[in-house]
Amino acid sequence: MGRQSINTEQLRDGSWWVDEVGGFHCAEGVDDSFDSLFLRHLGQLKLDVSANQVSITWDVHEVSLDTITCVISRLNQSTSNSRVYLRYYYFGWADELYSGPNAATVAAQRIGKIQRFRSVEMVRPTQINVHDLSSITTATPSIKRGFDMWRETNGQLGNASQEACSEHLPSFLIYRPDRHTGKLVFSWVGTRSLSAVVHGRTWAALAIKQSSTNPQGAEKQDYVAQISSAYQHVWDSGEPQYSSIRTLLTPEGQDPRWLSYERLLMRYNLHDGRPALVCLAKQSHEINIPLTAVT
Repeated sequence: MGRQSINTEQLRDGSWWVDEVGGFHCAEGVDDSFDSLFLRHLGQLKLDVSANQVSITWDVHEVSLDTITCVISRLNQSTSNSRVYLRYYYFGWADELYSGPNAATVAAQRIGKIQRFRSVEMVRPTQINVHDLSSITTATPSIKRGFDMWRETNGQLGNASQEACSEHLPSFLIYRPDRHTGKLVFSWVGTRSLSAVVHGRTWAALAIKQSSTNPQGAEKQDYVAQISSAYQHVWDSGEPQYSSIRTLLTPEGQDPRWLSYERLLMRYNLHDGRPALVCLAKQSHEINIPLTAVT
């Protein structure tokens, strides 16, 4: 891995390791299996630069202060309009994406904020921000379209067009009361639903009739209790709820990872006229939720 200098004002295309004194080393051809060594044992940061995106990967607890200072400086000096993708380890891997004319500056500010939590212990692995429905205009396109379908059909799935059903049903989770216990259980798991994507096809095939309040896959009971606490309110009121959620998942045999997503809960009457609770969730790297170490 050879030392190479790059322009002090611009980030040059390529893959780089930034060392503990802010020196840049070409990472082209270096096997990815060494990433953990460089990130966690040497305190370095990986920088991948292309015409359209700057990707930055680091371990919050292990990275050198000089490394962070150098990269923040380069971002602040950058005149590129490329989007900036941050991937960092803070009790688990997190992903964030910044785009627009000020993406580099905003990302630089975000890196500085993240590093201030280096010595702060995590106290809330799950955080939920409930939004006013009027703010759904800023949601991801699929969430907005899902809300539009609910509003246009007045919560009657039988009134939805075939085109709308074809678009949204594969992304829906649908819960209905169990005939014996009255508790909400899975009655439909869309193949493109966030839960199916996160937990896999095997889980999706076995989930039908399982309780909505039981942990699934890498989920924890505390997380499930928090996200399901809104079900009864939406069921009783009939009013949708739009929220942003970030949680720490711990897949077996893998590093923990943060999952950030938008969620829309809706009460529908299905084609047979019986009520159901519908969940539409979409992963997002642009959710504005502070690190969960904040009390």
